[in-house]
Amino acid sequence: MMQINRSDREIGKVTRVKTYNAQVELSKEALSYTKSSDGDLYKIGVINSYVILPVGSERVVGIVTSLDMLEEAESSYEKLKMLILPTSRRTMWISMIGTITQNPITKSKKFEYGIRQYPELNNPVWHATKDDLDIIFEKEVKDENRKNKLISIGKSPLFPDYNVKLNMDEFFGKHAAILGNTGSGKSCTVTAIIDSVMNHPNGNNMPNAHFIIFDTNSEYEKAFTEYDENGQVEKRRYNRLVISNEGDEPTGFWMPHWFMNGRDYEAFFRPGEGAQGPILHRAIVNSKLRSSNFSERVHFLEVLESSINGIQGLVEDPPTGNQASFGRSNLREQVEDLLEVIERYEQSSEDLGLQGSMDFYREVIEEMYEASQGGQYAQITPNVRDRVLSKVDSIRRQITNDRNEEVETGNGLIGIDTPTYYDFDELIDTFFPQEVAREARTNPTVRNWVSSLVMRLNRFRNDPRYKFLFQAEPIEKSLETFLSYILGISPNEYQEGKDAPWDNHYENQYSEYPEQHNVTILDFSELSSDVLENITALIARLILEFVQKIKPRGSYPIVLVLEEAHHYIPAHANLERQVRAREVFERIAKEGRKYGLSLVVASQRPSELSRTVLAQCNSFVVHRIQNPDDKEYFKSVISSIDRDLLDQLPILPQQQALVLGDCVTVPLQVKINDVDPKPDSDDPEFFKVWSDPDANIPNLREICSSWEMSDDYDTDEGGN
Repeated sequence: MMQINRSDREIGKVTRVKTYNAQVELSKEALSYTKSSDGDLYKIGVINSYVILPVGSERVVGIVTSLDMLEEAESSYEKLKMLILPTSRRTMWISMIGTITQNPITKSKKFEYGIRQYPELNNPVWHATKDDLDIIFEKEVKDENRKNKLISIGKSPLFPDYNVKLNMDEFFGKHAAILGNTGSGKSCTVTAIIDSVMNHPNGNNMPNAHFIIFDTNSEYEKAFTEYDENGQVEKRRYNRLVISNEGDEPTGFWMPHWFMNGRDYEAFFRPGEGAQGPILHRAIVNSKLRSSNFSERVHFLEVLESSINGIQGLVEDPPTGNQASFGRSNLREQVEDLLEVIERYEQSSEDLGLQGSMDFYREVIEEMYEASQGGQYAQITPNVRDRVLSKVDSIRRQITNDRNEEVETGNGLIGIDTPTYYDFDELIDTFFPQEVAREARTNPTVRNWVSSLVMRLNRFRNDPRYKFLFQAEPIEKSLETFLSYILGISPNEYQEGKDAPWDNHYENQYSEYPEQHNVTILDFSELSSDVLENITALIARLILEFVQKIKPRGSYPIVLVLEEAHHYIPAHANLERQVRAREVFERIAKEGRKYGLSLVVASQRPSELSRTVLAQCNSFVVHRIQNPDDKEYFKSVISSIDRDLLDQLPILPQQQALVLGDCVTVPLQVKINDVDPKPDSDDPEFFKVWSDPDANIPNLREICSSWEMSDDYDTDEGGN
């Protein structure tokens, strides 16, 4: 290619330098905002256009962020009293964003983000040529490895011959945010990015790619579904799977309650810090132990330990005042209860593998019972206390030995965090009252303390909105089956024959299990707002813990797309469920990338998002943002070099955005690719509906019947 004369390229001089900013005075010869050079026309002095500053052997790249023109009157040097006509002084501010370097051996050029040498005053400023733009936009990439990582998401509005490309590894591997006002095109951008990944020319149809979309507005089913002329589903793109429920009736989305851990239970049930929390935890553990086929032995040890805890509490803190005379009587009752426990389990001691231990437990407890003898109203004396505590210590040591043996034999221990099945009704009706009764022996007021928690437990059990969570039936290999469903991992292998509650919902979409689902859409639009944060946090935590167990680490990347993320990753969490959701997603933001779990956070309100999550995002696609608080908040978490570009956010047209961060070589404005079909995010058409005499009127009877949870609605009667 013919070399362009340097003087022919020059459009101005540097007049001020301020860290990453520089002021340029345009040459008087550059009368227009285009420049003809070597047969091509180049834009100069236009917002978002690029300029080149030659500094030594390097070429600093700047992007135009503002323009100015001043009228100046010039004095005649021959006659100082004489004034001539005003002249225009045109200036522009540029943000210096990177450097074009040349390999001294191969002579190949590439763009690198960041400034290594700063220009001096009066440094010449050139317009960017086609060769420069080819490098900036990475039009030709010779490195095959890097080329395969690039996906095109749209065109440059200023340079329409150039695609705007994202580095897939940088965009997904370091978390990303897609921000903008409602209606600015966020959901279309999410769809365009997924389309670009799945249609990568060298990607072999991306058989192992997987995106999980948390969809709170029921937008994305339409985006990944093709319909025939009769409105019937013709194709589910990328084997997309929609998981949703029909109103309040669980059909496709079941979330087994036994997958929750201790923090999840606290966020759901909000037990008090006193007796409520410990009692609830013990009751849940005992429920899990009872429901488990292999843990009868562990359950016995838990019950035994709980009993001696009550005895220890009684003798260490005996009743005082008028109640003191009943101390010995209460102690005898508790020891007698403990003897009943031994008798109940002694019959199956051989199955438990505790024959020797059971003899020891009975002997020690009988000695404890002898120590508790005395008059009916005898107090607990120091001698009695010492003898009983000695026996308690002996039992504790034996329990420890038996538990250690349990671990060595491979059975393990079931705790509050173990995702194993238990019956929620049995928890409320049996195990929780048992724990309350046991606690009430030493603390009679405990029943009053737990009454509010009992009400909350019953509300969750009886409210049909939570049936999907607390009424799930036992599922064979439930955790494996659920994760294969959500993650779309080889469902033909892991789902077949499992008899899961979502089978009918699945079969309505796929009569046969495909090899993989590349896109899972979790449609939470019908989910009760009371539990949205809890459920999103629970699913995200399970996925995080799953990828943490994959070896080698990070070998199965997964992307979580969080639509309307400000709902469940709030900057200010006022409720326990909000605290829990933010806690989980902040953990993923900080730890997930090393395990291959990435976040794409989509929100119309950046200022209402967790600063921790947003600050962990290294790539941004930013649509129109008009709210000053949102714009300033976003400015505070991005690179200083990029901040001057954000002043144009309020006037960005629909479907256009700024792309910033590690995923692109330079900050770029982009017109996002058209997507077809589009997400179901169109604005209501007021004129069309209001003016149409044949427009559909809502069926009030059907809607209200469902709303009221009534069975009175008769489909044969029709409606309005």
